[in-house]
Amino acid sequence: MVTQQQFKPIWSGMVRGVNAALANATARGPEFRQWFGGYAARRDIVLAKMTRFVTFLTSPNTVVIQPRIFDPTATDYGHTYQLPHSTTGQWIVYLGPSFNNQPSIWTAANMANPGVQGNQVITIAHEMSHAILGTNKPDRFYDEHYEAAALVLAGADPEYAAWNADNYGFFIEACM
Repeated sequence: MVTQQQFKPIWSGMVRGVNAALANATARGPEFRQWFGGYAARRDIVLAKMTRFVTFLTSPNTVVIQPRIFDPTATDYGHTYQLPHSTTGQWIVYLGPSFNNQPSIWTAANMANPGVQGNQVITIAHEMSHAILGTNKPDRFYDEHYEAAALVLAGADPEYAAWNADNYGFFIEACM
């Protein structure tokens, strides 16, 4: 599992990416257009969500990152939950064993930072988008999409992309 010392550059990369992604969305940059379909395509939703992301990261919220020890056979990357007793925004992100491995599906040319750290930033940004932005909530019709499908989604259904955690993960990673 990743140690706290090893995790610092991953978190720092994600924070840099979030701040740069807000600027990119504001300026209608190429990464925004790539992952969300262009200026008129639900830009208001993305800007509001990225502003909320930045506010969360600069507020006294608590995010606990820990291994997914409750299921040692898990091969997934991560899951996010709000702590049941939390009234102030305390979240827990469980990371599965795959978080530490070389990415197998996220090494396409569209990744700005191919390899393990780029993959880890995508994973943390994706998981945090569930917690902070409410992406892919069960009461919505949205399913998660991996990179190739998220790119298609941005062009075919930009509003759907504006609610999809993978689009945020790849957008943030591309901006870091």
